Amino acid sequence: MTDDTDPSDDIEFGAVQESGPSHGSRPEDDPRLCVVGCQSPDDGDLPIYIDLDVVLDIHRHAQSDTRVELGGVMMGAVHEDVEGRSFVLVTDSIRAEHYEATKGSFKFTHETWQAISRRRDEYPDHVRMVGWYHTHPDWGVFLSGMDLFICQNFFAGTHDLALVVDPCRHDVGWFQWTTGREHPQRTGGFYLMASRHREKEARQVARQLEGKAPMSFDTSYSAPPASQPVIIQQPVRGGSLSPIEAGFVIGLLLQTALVALIAWRLLGMGESNPAVSSPVTARSAEDRRFEQAASARQQVIEQLLKAYPESELMAEELPRLQGRVNQLEAELSGQARAIVSLNHELQDVEGERDKLEKQALNRADELRQLQIEHRDTHARLVEAEGVIAEVRSEARAAFVWYSDWGYLACLAIAVLLGGALGGVGGVEWYRRKVPPPAEFSRPDSFEPLRGESDESTNEK
Repeated sequence: MTDDTDPSDDIEFGAVQESGPSHGSRPEDDPRLCVVGCQSPDDGDLPIYIDLDVVLDIHRHAQSDTRVELGGVMMGAVHEDVEGRSFVLVTDSIRAEHYEATKGSFKFTHETWQAISRRRDEYPDHVRMVGWYHTHPDWGVFLSGMDLFICQNFFAGTHDLALVVDPCRHDVGWFQWTTGREHPQRTGGFYLMASRHREKEARQVARQLEGKAPMSFDTSYSAPPASQPVIIQQPVRGGSLSPIEAGFVIGLLLQTALVALIAWRLLGMGESNPAVSSPVTARSAEDRRFEQAASARQQVIEQLLKAYPESELMAEELPRLQGRVNQLEAELSGQARAIVSLNHELQDVEGERDKLEKQALNRADELRQLQIEHRDTHARLVEAEGVIAEVRSEARAAFVWYSDWGYLACLAIAVLLGGALGGVGGVEWYRRKVPPPAEFSRPDSFEPLRGESDESTNEK
């Protein structure tokens, strides 16, 4: 959960040392072991195999105090199979001591790491710290800011793990580092491993962790170990007794009254008649004692019934209450199934979200590639424009006279002169080529026509 204090005030930093995985066979390949999948392990996740007893110990630790967060570290090893695929084995856990915790935070202190280091030195060399676990009582399964700080500074190895347990909501979640991500991501599931003789127990625990069965390994539902005394405290209640308690009290009172009555009668008869010789008299005395005892028993019963008149009503009410309890248990079971279904839907949504995030990352990579190609194309275009500009410059330098108006004017005059000379030459050629027409002699006077003369006279 969150915490406003600086984590570096209570935690001593050190260089994170990561050792490579060693070669080893998977638990599935060991005929002595059984492996049971829990939740929905994804093929892309780093396979996590945890010992059954370690799971039970971590959950008992989580149930021991739900008022604050608890935690510890997990011991094991990282191996590679024959195909070069890595996997993690969790074979033991160490509970944290001298920690600082509240309802919403958990911090490792100097004393915590010192105690863990002492315990870690007791293990063989091939057993190392592979991750840490802590609880979120009724907060859900996620990594808070303080949790991410611990992961980034103490469990930042490629194969390091983080386990979050919610003992109130009965939910667990594993987190591991994923390539290209800044924070550990939640995995789809994990594997329980145990002796092949405990396969049935392992499958039952897997069902419990998936919410398909009640959490029988919780300390809140089971008795303490046999080596410890079992102390049963009955709450002090006021008011009327239950029918069972009333019957128990009635039986004790009847026995006490009967014994007292018999003793009193025997003592009284011994004092009044010490010597009874007649069998008939003895038989009569015994009958009287029996009748008196029966009468006393009846009186005690009547008095007890008067003292507890509501016992009969409670006895009649008990079946109805039991039916109501059964109904509530059925409703609770239905709600538990609904919660499990919602959790599965949430996991599906989170899986879809992760897929979309992966697609977004792929699209971002494609966009960056396109941007790089665009920059390369733009650079080539700029280079081509430079070449074109250089070619144009060379062309202008080669034909610079095109831009000189004097040259253009001279060219125009030359064209006009050429045209004029060509026209004169053409006319001269035509005159020489075509013979001239016959000479026309103009008469000195013209004689008008007859018709025209008459018309002129008439007009006058």
